[in-house]
Amino acid sequence: MQPLVRILVSLVILLCSLSPAISTGAKATVNCAPGHTYNPQTQRCEASTACPTDIFNSDTPQADSGLCQETGINLLAGPLVDLQLWSEPETTAAAPVTTAAPPLQILFFWGVGCPFCEAQKPLIEQLAGQYPQVELKSYEVYHDRDNQALFLDLINQHGVTSRSVPMTFIGERHWVGFRDIFMDEMKTEIDRLLSLDPPAAPATNAAEVISIPLLGDIQLGTMPLLLATFLIAFVDGFNPCSLWLLTILLGIVLHTHSRRKIIIVGLAFLLTTAAGYGAFMLGLLNVFMFVGYVDWIKIVVGLLALTFALVNIKDYFWFQQGLSFTISDKHKPGIFKKMRNIIHQDMSTLGMVGATVTMALGITLVELPCTAGFPVIWTNIVALHGVETLEFALLFATYLIIYLGIEIVILTVAVVTLKKSVFEEKHGRVLKLIGGVIMLVLAYGIVFAYDALGSLSGILTLFGAAAVIIALTLLIHRGLLPRLGIRFGSEKLPGTAKKEKDKAASLDKK
Repeated sequence: MQPLVRILVSLVILLCSLSPAISTGAKATVNCAPGHTYNPQTQRCEASTACPTDIFNSDTPQADSGLCQETGINLLAGPLVDLQLWSEPETTAAAPVTTAAPPLQILFFWGVGCPFCEAQKPLIEQLAGQYPQVELKSYEVYHDRDNQALFLDLINQHGVTSRSVPMTFIGERHWVGFRDIFMDEMKTEIDRLLSLDPPAAPATNAAEVISIPLLGDIQLGTMPLLLATFLIAFVDGFNPCSLWLLTILLGIVLHTHSRRKIIIVGLAFLLTTAAGYGAFMLGLLNVFMFVGYVDWIKIVVGLLALTFALVNIKDYFWFQQGLSFTISDKHKPGIFKKMRNIIHQDMSTLGMVGATVTMALGITLVELPCTAGFPVIWTNIVALHGVETLEFALLFATYLIIYLGIEIVILTVAVVTLKKSVFEEKHGRVLKLIGGVIMLVLAYGIVFAYDALGSLSGILTLFGAAAVIIALTLLIHRGLLPRLGIRFGSEKLPGTAKKEKDKAASLDKK
């Protein structure tokens, strides 16, 4: 029994001494004093130079832990302690869990029957198809209440004032209406959000860019609304009712032979009527933007434009006969009286301005049926293009400046020459014809070719057609028919009047 016990004790001692070597994957760590390492043969901490001198070099991964790179022994430990055995379990790095990023969404709101929506739809589908990371979501808002609620929620979140379609949302940006340049802007925004390199900017043809003082370079492809605004405002500036009122007022003021009074009264009158005109246009714009683009609005505006057009054309041939959008004769005596009171009464400058403003506001309401045609058409076009605030401000200012500028030129001539301009009936007839024909082609564009109102070539085509119709009408009515002795309309043209006089004389001789 004793030999067996001795053998077992010897085996235990042997296993304890050899355990660091036979432990699979085990590492021995002995806490020794600084500058000493554990010697497994002597089982003591001894001064050692086995570690390299640069073991604390920051380039070595063990530097931060204070371990000797070769022995793996902690040199920063405290006093000598007993041997501790430990095993470092093998760990397998878990594979990273990857989740697919959600696709970038393009939210496209459109309506049935909207021509701009139909023009944009295939282009935006093509754009979305170029990116596998992009998802196009299309919402029809005219007939789907859920889509309408989503649309209103989004425009409120983005602070959009327009309710027009088409409207597109990508990330934090949105586009109202449709223009060719929008597709390039959307592509650039998608590339930015997907952290892709944006495409190189296409070269711009110098012939497609114009330079305007204070505004800089403007691409012609992006300015159909500006051109339409300029042309409509220019024609509207020659409104016969406004010009008749201005010439009558200047004719009365000129009797004072005072340039100061002419300037004060003239400017006060023009600025007040322009302000009232502008307020009327803003009111119309708010109505159109509130209801958005719906088919019945297009039809209603088209019918209004057609009505104004036909009545104005009728006034060219039969002036103030039947339905006529002119200042009624019953209002003219009151207007004349108010104008004379401003001049004849001994008023201060402030009183003169106040009396003129009051008179002008009243006249603005009286002449509104005569002047409302073009504002209705223009505000509808602008609203359905869904312009933003700054762009609308530019268009609105352009309209008023051009509209007011024509009358300021007439006022300036009166101040310089102290002579009144005579506005005769024949002038009013021609202006009625011009305004009526332009309203007619715009009514056609609103109802049947609305996409033409959104392009530069379409605007030029419509106004070019109007110019041809006006020229042919004047040529035939004032040139050809009088030579043939044919009278059409109530106006007594020089040629027809002479022929009628000769015919009456010949009858008397018989």
